[in-house]
Amino acid sequence: SGGGIDVAAVAANVYASLLVSSNVNTSNTTQIVDSYSTTQYRTAKYIIQGVSASNVHSTEVLLTHNGANVFVTEYATIFTGNSELYTVSANLYSSNVNLIINSANANTVIDFYRFKLAAR
Repeated sequence: SGGGIDVAAVAANVYASLLVSSNVNTSNTTQIVDSYSTTQYRTAKYIIQGVSASNVHSTEVLLTHNGANVFVTEYATIFTGNSELYTVSANLYSSNVNLIINSANANTVIDFYRFKLAAR
């Protein structure tokens, strides 16, 4: 009855992906670990886990873009060692949004879930 949410329309514009591990091999190396088209998706949320030896670093990242700039916030960050294993950033390049990980340790393995919302 009136004012309801069109669940089919919402479902058609929400995409969830489990993405396989990206092995970040070299200390202090910046790598693009995910990329998607600016024309297809506007907003993405990531749950990221980095593991290096017995150290674990987990965080959530929310990003969006306006076609010219990307805006990123990181929150709910926890890590088991004395310092973070990586830093997160993003950029727009050639009509793509790129999620960038800068690893602080060699052999850090990055796993993440990505949730995307369609561009409008």
